[in-house]
Amino acid sequence: MRCIELANTLIDVNIYSVFITSEDALSKSILETSELKFITLDTLTLDTLTLEQDAIQTKRILHSEKIDVLLVDHYQVNLDWQSHVKAKNLIIIDDLANRPHLCDLLIDTSDQQKLELYKKLTKHNCECLIGPKYAIIRDEFLTSQTSNIEYDIFICFGGSDPDKYTFSSLKTLAKKSYTGKICAVVGQGYNGFSLLQIWVKQSNLNIHLFQDPNNLAQLMAQSELIISAAGSMLFEAASLAKKIIMIKTDDNQIDNIKLFLKNQAALESDIINLNDVIIEIKNTKINLTQYSKKLCDGQGKFRISKAIKRLMEKNSNLKEVNRCK
Repeated sequence: MRCIELANTLIDVNIYSVFITSEDALSKSILETSELKFITLDTLTLDTLTLEQDAIQTKRILHSEKIDVLLVDHYQVNLDWQSHVKAKNLIIIDDLANRPHLCDLLIDTSDQQKLELYKKLTKHNCECLIGPKYAIIRDEFLTSQTSNIEYDIFICFGGSDPDKYTFSSLKTLAKKSYTGKICAVVGQGYNGFSLLQIWVKQSNLNIHLFQDPNNLAQLMAQSELIISAAGSMLFEAASLAKKIIMIKTDDNQIDNIKLFLKNQAALESDIINLNDVIIEIKNTKINLTQYSKKLCDGQGKFRISKAIKRLMEKNSNLKEVNRCK
């Protein structure tokens, strides 16, 4: 989703994107809705696609589509893959800082202190855009204004939520007979939505359940407290200046959690202690909303867009110099 948002932002500076993705039904459905051009890797004769096979196909697509800049947002893409593809200009979105890259531009929206790490992991002339000021926030969050609060709690754990954190959170609230109004949102890829609907109807909670709503930002804006995984939604909630409880659903979220805790922009919880942390966040004297908004102003995609434009213009100028020589 963040790559789609960035691609739409780049259109405003006359840069047009082609997505290269795996043969995945959910990814294709999302891209078809976005109306952006995309090409799927050929997996018809393969049960799984190895990184080498992936790199070979990607290189072929770059050549056939005459693509000068490749942006990669994938944890498994390593130095061997990058060396094999040999993109003219490579941009990496990362947040692990645990492996080297051959990139010309690197983006990490977590703690700015990781800059020194990336200097050792990238080429000497690589530009590094590090910190939450580069978080890619969708337009709907930039235009949504907090009006009347409709919900006490907003709960969402991403598009698929394979480990059912949404369901676990609701069950925890039900054990304490939580009386507030809850907005629970699951994505298009959530498996078992009909079962969740049945449970919601039978529960003692005041739950308004949505699947893949087209007004996600508005629902968040109308909620007093956001409960989510410590991924990209964390920054979206911050851009709306919301009170946030973050729950770690993956190890790659640790840096985001540290960043928000250090800046007093959110509280952390696990599922078991969720009720206690809800009480704590309501009683805290720390101005969480002020710090969250300060941490993420929502302008990251525009800063990245300018950096990509600079990179392309720089290489265009170099080509012109070499041509004159």
